[in-house]
Amino acid sequence: MSPVEQQCCRWLAQVDDECVCELLAHLPPFLARPIHEYTVRVAGSCNTTYTCAAQLRL
Repeated sequence: MSPVEQQCCRWLAQVDDECVCELLAHLPPFLARPIHEYTVRVAGSCNTTYTCAAQLRL
């Protein structure tokens, strides 16, 4: 794993699920799911999964 990949993996591990879910809540409605997980993969070096609960849109 390169130093850049290591730094990216450390940064992703520190990001809170709630922060990611709030950001991704702005996706178009057809991409919304009741309960879902988003996984970010960094060049095969690490995987970070963020779990999001259902969100109501008004």
